[in-house]
Amino acid sequence: VLNEDEGVDEATALGLDLEQGALFVADERAGELLRFAASASTGMPYGDVLDSVVLPSGIGQINELAVLDGYVLAGSSTGELVVLTDRPWLEAERPAPKAALADQEVTIDFVSDVGGSWEARLNTTDNQGGQRIDSGTVSASEVGTARFSVDGDFREGDNQIRIVLTDGAGLKGHDTAVLSVDNPPSRVTLNAGAVGWGDGLVKVRINGISDEDLSHYTIYVSTEPFSTGEYTEAGPGFVGAASDLSGRRLNLPRKVSAEPGQDKEVTIAPLTNGVTYYVSVRATDAAGQEGQMSKVSSVEPEETFGVADLAGERGGFGCSSTGAGMSFVLALLGLASLSRRTSSLVAALVMVGLSLPAEARSEWPQSGKTWSEIKGQTFELRYGPMSFKDDSITSIFGDEGHNLIMMQFGPTIFDLVELKGSIGYFHGEATRVSASGASSSQEDYLNLYPVAVDLTGRLDIIPEQPVIPFAGVGLDYFFWREIWEGSSGGSRDEISGGKPGWHKTYGAHILLDTFDQRRASKLQAVSGITDSYITVEYRVQEVGEDQSGIKFSAETLSFGLKFDH
Repeated sequence: VLNEDEGVDEATALGLDLEQGALFVADERAGELLRFAASASTGMPYGDVLDSVVLPSGIGQINELAVLDGYVLAGSSTGELVVLTDRPWLEAERPAPKAALADQEVTIDFVSDVGGSWEARLNTTDNQGGQRIDSGTVSASEVGTARFSVDGDFREGDNQIRIVLTDGAGLKGHDTAVLSVDNPPSRVTLNAGAVGWGDGLVKVRINGISDEDLSHYTIYVSTEPFSTGEYTEAGPGFVGAASDLSGRRLNLPRKVSAEPGQDKEVTIAPLTNGVTYYVSVRATDAAGQEGQMSKVSSVEPEETFGVADLAGERGGFGCSSTGAGMSFVLALLGLASLSRRTSSLVAALVMVGLSLPAEARSEWPQSGKTWSEIKGQTFELRYGPMSFKDDSITSIFGDEGHNLIMMQFGPTIFDLVELKGSIGYFHGEATRVSASGASSSQEDYLNLYPVAVDLTGRLDIIPEQPVIPFAGVGLDYFFWREIWEGSSGGSRDEISGGKPGWHKTYGAHILLDTFDQRRASKLQAVSGITDSYITVEYRVQEVGEDQSGIKFSAETLSFGLKFDH
């Protein structure tokens, strides 16, 4: 269609813009880009050359043309990219500085091939979007300058600054510069209870801020009141009581390194009880910029007390001072020894049961033990809440949430009597209290390791009895240990001991075998377990009642699983 008559000597690439009704032709021999009118429906060119542009020399042959939003992109055989347009041609320099801090002034120089009015727009991909941050007019080939200050509208990291120029015909041209912004870190929020007290210490809990360039937090402590408004940067130096160490030895103000979003807990000690301390925190980023100071919290350290303190407990592994009490402990030790032998027997029976062929069969109902069989084995695992009676425990750890896990094992005689040894575990976490009972921020932990032996009677009188009531009595010994955060900060103090006692139990065993007879038969064939139960037990214990100090007397309602071999 186009030949030498229309001015085309040697076409190497075509670009079509149906929206504008134009066909662009790269003419290798002429070294030009030609524009022809074209049908908007078919793209077929017609008429003579409308206009042409001489292509840069030394770029090789134009092999590809693309038309995009009023621009023609020409790709050459040497890898050059040529951009052509009839819009204003704008070139922007790098921002000065190219990385800016908050409130810092930034300039961007630019030059246009035509004059007109211009705008600098923040973070936009078109000529109308984003926020206008500067504007003005400029003549052709005159250096224009966009000038603005970094504020809260700029985001952390890279920001796109788009310079848009409009000529007298209303055509727009643009260029974009990238400005890296480093805003100050966010303000640290000290929530209620974030600044706590203990015995000669102050504890600060910092909810981590998410700023990516966070470097550290600085904690300011002083016995002299101060306010956030007094310090636009930094904060007060440490002013302490006469008995406090110097700020240098306490490392105050204290810098605490942190990762973005990482919570921190800092203990400042030793300080003086009864003195009011004022505490605030601010964040600093990698560039050394400081965020706003948090609110100022006041706190007063006080002497604190744990369970042993409140009970007047001195610790130690004692027993009852009476002769009966001594016999009580000796009996407990003897039964504990029997429990150890029993546990070995249980383990052996389980291993033998597991070694049986998997395809072994057993009929239902399973036959009960005959009176000639005087022993079986039982294993039981229970878990449930324990309600202490001693105010020294409940005042620290409360009245609820004391869950005890207990494991029992031992021989069964005639299915009617069980002689069992047991071991348990309890762990409580709380905070120590003041003389008035107020909770501090000083952590306190109580660990209990109860061991016991008991004699249980079971009303198991018929084969595969679905519910078996039981009652029992036994001897206990509670090993205990209390650990708490020391007043020097970072250290741990502790006290431990042991308490003898006794217990009685009531409850029922609910036979599981009746719910799935085939599974029960297979379980017996594979493991040697003849019966399995859900167990419900109510336990009343008196521990340490005939001794001074902590009493571990309690009531426990526990649930668990029981297996008979």
